[in-house]
Amino acid sequence: MTVAPLIDSPSDAGGVAARAGFKFQDHVGAVFLLEMLADSSVLAVEFETADDITVRKIDADGQVNEYIQVKTTEDDRKWSFKELTDRATKDGKKVPGSSLCEKSLACDRFPGRAEFCFVTSRDVQRNLRPFLIGRDKRTVSQEYIEELSLKFGRKYKTFSSPNGRSLEDWASSMHWRVAVSSDTQRIHSINVILRTFEARGLMPSYSRAEKIYDELLSFVREAADASRASDPMRKAVARSVLLDWWEGQKSKIISDSHVTAKVYEIKPEQFLVEFLQDGNSDLKRYMSSFDAEFDDGVWRSKELCDYLLDWLPEMTLPAKVLSHFNRFEARKLLPKAQLALKGKSISAERLLSETLLHAILRNHLDSEPIPCRLFSLDDGTATSAHIVFTNGGDQLWLGRPALLPIKDSDLILSKLFSELEFAVTSGVLKKEREFALLLREPAHARPTSLQSLLSNRAKIEDLRKVIHLPILLAFDSRHLGRGFYDDYLNDLTQEVKDKYSSLVEMLPGTLSEVSVTFFLLPVPDVASLTKHFEAALHQ
Repeated sequence: MTVAPLIDSPSDAGGVAARAGFKFQDHVGAVFLLEMLADSSVLAVEFETADDITVRKIDADGQVNEYIQVKTTEDDRKWSFKELTDRATKDGKKVPGSSLCEKSLACDRFPGRAEFCFVTSRDVQRNLRPFLIGRDKRTVSQEYIEELSLKFGRKYKTFSSPNGRSLEDWASSMHWRVAVSSDTQRIHSINVILRTFEARGLMPSYSRAEKIYDELLSFVREAADASRASDPMRKAVARSVLLDWWEGQKSKIISDSHVTAKVYEIKPEQFLVEFLQDGNSDLKRYMSSFDAEFDDGVWRSKELCDYLLDWLPEMTLPAKVLSHFNRFEARKLLPKAQLALKGKSISAERLLSETLLHAILRNHLDSEPIPCRLFSLDDGTATSAHIVFTNGGDQLWLGRPALLPIKDSDLILSKLFSELEFAVTSGVLKKEREFALLLREPAHARPTSLQSLLSNRAKIEDLRKVIHLPILLAFDSRHLGRGFYDDYLNDLTQEVKDKYSSLVEMLPGTLSEVSVTFFLLPVPDVASLTKHFEAALHQ
């Protein structure tokens, strides 16, 4: 999502012109960029726009702007109420709006809720210490925050922001951080980088982490130095841009030393192209649709099957086996995967649909699989189980895939939806938990917030709250069956929309409180795709 930076005066006077010596502020900015990587509510971080730093967020109640002032001085006194509220004097008179707290409040002139933050190299006096507590941790200290807010509000009762907020409002949302020095900020951020990658099973060297940090710092400096007048969009660093950059850093570390990476950090490149998303979070219903695309007028059926073979080892072999190989050696493990499947009553159709679902969850949701599920068929449990990591808490995705030839579509869907109803009953969820405990290997897996819920002592009703049901449907498309034509994607999009609408209507009412995602893959012919997959499997 692109948002216009908070600039109401296209001039480079002030912050940009005074960039020399602002190294401390640059290091503070890098901290906020690292925090943005972990917080999906943040859209962008801006530099030298509405304030020294501005964090743009969006939450359930709408848009939020956090206005951040960075202060570093040679003074060794602790910050006081008086220092924040003292007004400048001109011609013997106090100038309204000239105190630090008033200047900070005056930044609130843009649409959205306002939050305020000071980052300083000096500590604060005791009466300001409630500001040091994070906004989300103030339950116990709320009384002190309210007293402090009233004190600021009484100081200048008539002063308000352009949006009508008072100094009491300012103080109630103020968060204060003490950063001490540029060196401490740098060390802190490098340690955050190391810990973040370590949690994903990646072990970059300290020098590599320093290089990553220096690149992060360059984002800050380029945005801060950009002109408000001639290049305003470069004043902001969008989360989407930073995430792409971060994934690139992860790939470099993995390719440097794949042996130390967690098994499921290493995966083949994406093949399927996502061309449509839809959904309603209130109804807990979602859809993503994918296409293998055409190449020289031919839909890439054989290439898709070849891509799927790289996922078979991950589906069938334990993590301790996979840990000795890297992503470039997946084909070396294919004979082991085929041996694991030998003697199992798994049809080519079932294996194809399972592998499609697995590949989509891994490539497009960066999930972590709980492998070897294909060996537990016909007991009500899912044959596909993945942990999907989200900022709001990790989820357990229990999948159901199917191939839908036109002639048997209704019968297959009816059976599938019956299985889904059964899947969320207490007895089946207990089995799911037992399988997760049995098959998941924590030494080769990422830390997860689900760990306590996977305990046999956890309540099933709590486990049910983090369950998500992904349904993969590869179906015969009347448009792809015609072969390539210039407008095929428009027709395909409408076909998928119609398919999704009908599927949502068919879902049983008993699943109204469960999150369901449909992964829709239109194909020219389900039977032909199955034959190509079977041929690839036995080459």
